[in-house]
Amino acid sequence: MGPLAVRLPIGPPIGWEPQPQVSARRDASVSVSITEDHVVAHWGDPAQAGVADGVRPDHALSTPPVLTGRSLLVQERRSGTTVLSPDRFGVFPILVHIDGSRLTVAGRAAEMAGMLGPRARLDPDAVLELLAFGQLLGERSPLRNVRHLAAGQPVRIIGGGDIQPIKVEPGDDGDGAARFDFSRAVDAFVTAVDRRLTQDRGTLLPLSGGLDSRLLLAAARASGHRPEAMCFGMPGSADRAIAESLSDHAGLHLHTGTLSQEAFDAAARDIALNGTAEVPLNHGQVLIPKALNHDCRDRPLMTGTGGEIYRAFYYDRGMPGMSVLGIPQLKTRLLPRAMRYAREALDNSFAAFAAAFPGPAASLAAQREALFRTSAAEAISAADFLDRLYRDMRMRRFVVAGQGLLDGLFHRSHPLLDPEVAATWSTMPTGWRLGSRFHRLAIARLAPDLAEVAWDRTMRPLRQGLHWQERFPGLAARLGQAAIYAKHGERLADYATWLPAPETGPIADLLEQAGLERSAIETGFARLLGGAAATHGRGVLGAVGLWLTQACEAER
Repeated sequence: MGPLAVRLPIGPPIGWEPQPQVSARRDASVSVSITEDHVVAHWGDPAQAGVADGVRPDHALSTPPVLTGRSLLVQERRSGTTVLSPDRFGVFPILVHIDGSRLTVAGRAAEMAGMLGPRARLDPDAVLELLAFGQLLGERSPLRNVRHLAAGQPVRIIGGGDIQPIKVEPGDDGDGAARFDFSRAVDAFVTAVDRRLTQDRGTLLPLSGGLDSRLLLAAARASGHRPEAMCFGMPGSADRAIAESLSDHAGLHLHTGTLSQEAFDAAARDIALNGTAEVPLNHGQVLIPKALNHDCRDRPLMTGTGGEIYRAFYYDRGMPGMSVLGIPQLKTRLLPRAMRYAREALDNSFAAFAAAFPGPAASLAAQREALFRTSAAEAISAADFLDRLYRDMRMRRFVVAGQGLLDGLFHRSHPLLDPEVAATWSTMPTGWRLGSRFHRLAIARLAPDLAEVAWDRTMRPLRQGLHWQERFPGLAARLGQAAIYAKHGERLADYATWLPAPETGPIADLLEQAGLERSAIETGFARLLGGAAATHGRGVLGAVGLWLTQACEAER
């Protein structure tokens, strides 16, 4: 059972109205209250459940709050007026379907598909976006006539079913002009981790080769906690080896799950159905280690989602002097370069898609550029543009889609998106973000022994930092040197070998509904599956194909 699914009337009820149909967990992740006057529901991070305790339904209907870590639904039953307020970062989505006088709201596309039943259909344009970018853009959902609301943007729905945005005051992220205080930022994070682990000592910590989980572990130790941990991967994979080393240093009990061809084959159908085809099969590893999930399910999971906002996901590709991207006065001059970095991060899949499907590619490129322009207009600097783009496009869609697979297994908690953490970290200068400097120094301060463990970006002890080719990969590439952008070491999973050739017939039938010619579709599939992006293509098409052929069976 996922986070929330509820069906409500829109507009003034006619005659007797039954109780709203609600499907949801009843725990700290989800709160549902149904009275004679109002329906109130909020769901998300259990550590932030208290932020909604003071919400007054009457006030929320006129001036809805935007909460951090909790999404909110309020309906006045007499009028049928409904207000929906997605959480500030879009980590706990709100999806909406309107059918006449009925409103269906869900926290995930999988729950929405369950509520819609036989009416749940994949959107062919969504399939094209997934093939092009590996994720969906804007407010599109994988299901037809279902809208995925923008993060932090409340809406009101009244009779007739119009979805009206509600103007809200800008959130308080702290004073962007204030001086960054490293100690205060670290202390705020330690406090957020301590609060989560104190509230529920059964909270699990997922470990990997990256820095977000290591920083979570360092903060947990600094506040006197020794949580149980979990990891998964192929035997010998860098993520699993580093996780095991970290848990040994910290003296933690570690739950492990092994990824293999057999485990992948057994889980592929669940990945496709629980991800509602939005999660490519080659990104669905959270459902593969069945034994681990059985041991750990229904426990809180403290995740690092959001950390890449502060680790310069896009502009860490870099060149010397990249910190100037954070200077507001240079925004106009540096925006073209920042946009190029963002395109490079997306073009791994888009270039192959454009060669296979040139017709739709032009339209999708225009949509991408429109999103870039919106982020650029709102940003105060080129670095802020990149942060906004990652948060509003990459994190809330691609990252959150994968995180959503966890919702049927765990209760997610996100200390990196705690309100005080967001406020103190928002003043972090660009120079602290490049090369993951803040994370590396914070780990060294809180738990120096954890800095002795290898980092998957370098496969050297974290304390050794970065070589110049790793710190400035853009410069290295221009000088003909090895440009090191991402992880090294053995991979978490061998998807290139494991993924079968997808059954494309049902997908071709669907794409014909988007106006593509059958011959062009078949030619495009052949090019996509035979080129450099074949693993991406098989992952997306595999998930879509399984959903198309098995979703109805799952409903029965």
